[in-house]
Amino acid sequence: MHRESIAVVIPVYNRATYVAQTLASVAAQTRQPDELIVVDDGSTDETAEVVARCRRRYRLPLRWIAQEHAGTTVAMNRGIQATDCTLVAVLDSDDICHPRRLELQESLFRQRPELVLVGSAIQCIDAQEAPLHRRREACDDLSLRLRLLFKCPMAHPATMLRRDAWLRAGGYDTSFRYAHDYELFSRMARHGQLASCPQALLQYRVHLHSITGSRQMEQLAEVRRISIRNLLAAGLADSEQEAMVLRLLVGVEKYAELGPGLSRRRLLDLADRLSERFSTSPDPRLRRWTRRAYRNALRYSRPRTEADSTLRLWWRGMQGMILPFPRRRFRKCG
Repeated sequence: MHRESIAVVIPVYNRATYVAQTLASVAAQTRQPDELIVVDDGSTDETAEVVARCRRRYRLPLRWIAQEHAGTTVAMNRGIQATDCTLVAVLDSDDICHPRRLELQESLFRQRPELVLVGSAIQCIDAQEAPLHRRREACDDLSLRLRLLFKCPMAHPATMLRRDAWLRAGGYDTSFRYAHDYELFSRMARHGQLASCPQALLQYRVHLHSITGSRQMEQLAEVRRISIRNLLAAGLADSEQEAMVLRLLVGVEKYAELGPGLSRRRLLDLADRLSERFSTSPDPRLRRWTRRAYRNALRYSRPRTEADSTLRLWWRGMQGMILPFPRRRFRKCG
């Protein structure tokens, strides 16, 4: 098997605190990259000095590209366009790679030439590197495509992509600032297969200045737009309203109201469409989504009167009063 060439692309903006650890994790790879491209998106702190020290210390094949502050998507497009390597590993400037990340992801590409995108599980950490939780994803192409209907199935900085497929897909859409990865993956899935490594190959840092920590609502709004588009393209919904209802049925939508109600028959029809797609997937999460969709289809289609709403509010108020007290104080009399 021929050896693929690998470039690591890191967009950076005011990350002097963390970028040294990121570059150290690249230098520690068992499979060294052929090229390392750092795109500075108009940093105003000491990022440039820190990167220069790391280049000298680790003797990295590093190219520094500076631009005016224009956002992550513009920086990523510029970095990937600047390389001729066949594979591109994406990495954020505050995350830490597992030493075997490039080796394991490259081996998947060599074994399966039809792949265009490979992700991995991730270990989330906080600003002080304390572990938070581990995020595991499905590994097979079908399950990843089905998850792609509702949310981004892979963490962006843990992915490696085939550059020619990225070019055919048209690169990152700069109109999406916070869910650009999800939008790109949705288009790249049309040009080949997806896969993911079961090992956690990235320590994903969550802090106040990350998108996950500071722009969650804006990111969710963009995810909703992309998901609705994917559901319509897959033929699972006939309108934007039905696509939104599908997101509510499976439980991925938490920041929207149901809106004008659909008939029970139509809600169950939407759940049936999901069941037909998800039944062939080995992913247990997708099977749980199907069960939840049926349960919520029945719940949302119940008649709701003003009296029911008043009773529900009263019961919630009673729960708030009763739950703080020990159960033994409310013994049955007689």
